Amino acid sequence: MSRRLLVLLTLCMALALMISAPVNAWILDWAHAWGGHGTGYQEGRGGVVVDSSGNVYFAGRNEDDRFVSKFDPDGDHLWSLDLDASGMAMFEDMAMMPDGNLCAVGWSQEFTTSTFAAIDIFSQDGTLLLDKLFGDVWGEEDYYANAVAVDKDGNIYVVGDIYSEANNDYDAFAAKFNSSGSLKWLVRWSPGADDVRERAYDVAFYDGVKDDYLYIAGEHGATGFVMKFNLTSLAPVWFSINIPAHSVAVDFYGAPWVSGWSYDQGTLICLDPSTGNPTYSIAITHDGYAKTIYYDIYIAGLFKYLVGEVEDTTRDALLTAIPPIAGLWTPWSLVWAETIRMSDNLLSLENIHTYISSEPHIQPSAQ
Repeated sequence: MSRRLLVLLTLCMALALMISAPVNAWILDWAHAWGGHGTGYQEGRGGVVVDSSGNVYFAGRNEDDRFVSKFDPDGDHLWSLDLDASGMAMFEDMAMMPDGNLCAVGWSQEFTTSTFAAIDIFSQDGTLLLDKLFGDVWGEEDYYANAVAVDKDGNIYVVGDIYSEANNDYDAFAAKFNSSGSLKWLVRWSPGADDVRERAYDVAFYDGVKDDYLYIAGEHGATGFVMKFNLTSLAPVWFSINIPAHSVAVDFYGAPWVSGWSYDQGTLICLDPSTGNPTYSIAITHDGYAKTIYYDIYIAGLFKYLVGEVEDTTRDALLTAIPPIAGLWTPWSLVWAETIRMSDNLLSLENIHTYISSEPHIQPSAQ
C-alpha cells in the first residue's frame, strides 16, 4: 500500500470518528481516593500503566515511602507494595517492559542528607525484582529520576535532574540501563550558562529506521525545552527552547507532541521531527476557570488525551480529548473535555494511560 493511500485512509477514518464522536464521551467507571486527615501524606503522581488484561498499576508516595498498587479492571484493589527509605521517597513515573514486568523510577533520600535516583522493577504479582539507587555517594549532589521509557529489547531510559547545592543549580541528565539494571551510560548536560536551571520532566522513545531517538521535555531557565536525542551518537539532534513542555509523546508518524501550560492556558504543540520547529499548536481554556494546566499526554490511535487541572476558587481534575484531524483542514477543536470534582477537595490528574477493550464499561464510551 502506498504512503499516499495510507494517509488518505487514515484521514477518512479520522473524519468518521469525528462525525460519530459525541461532545461528552467520558463515562466515569470507577475512582478511588485514600488518605486524609490524620492518615499521613499520599501522592499518586508516580505514573499509571495498564496491562493487556486491563489491570491498572498506580505509583507514587505513601507518607515517606514510594509505593506501587494494582487494581483489576473493575477497580478492586489487588495489592500494594511500599519501599521504605531512611528519608522521604517518591515514584515519579512507570512503564511496562516487553516481558510484562513494571519499571518505576523516582528518588529516595538516604542517610537523611543525600537523594538518589531510584529504579525498581516489579512483576505483575507484586514481587520486587530490582531495587536500584544511583547518584553521588559523597552526598555533594542530589539525583532525581523523573521519567522512564522502555524499548522493545527491555532497555530502560531514565531522565531527570541533578542538583548541586554548592552551585545552587540543576542540570538535566539522561541514562540508559539494561533490563537487569546495569548502567550503560549517563549523559549530563547544561545547554545554557551554568547558572541556568535545566530539568528533564518526561521522555519518549522512538524506534527510527536508521537510529533510535529519545524525545525529552523539560525546563530551561524560565522557559521549557524539547530535545531530540540520538541514541547512537549520544548527542542532541536539535534542541528547541521557549516551548511549554511538561510531557511528550510520539505519534504514528514519528512526530513528537508536547503538552504543558503557558501563563493561564493549557497547551498542546506538535513539532517537526527533523527540525524541532512547531507545526501545530493550540491554547486551551475552560469557561468558569482562570487557569488550565496539562501535566501529561497519551496518544492512543489517532486521538491525543491530556490530563491536568483547572483552577479558579477551587481546583478540579481535567481530562481532554483532541480529535485526530484537528489542525489539518479544520480549526482546532475538542472532542470533549470533562472536569471531575470530589466534594470540596482539590483534585488534579497527573498521569494517563488508555486501554481499549470490547467491554464498554472499561473504556471511555458513548452513551
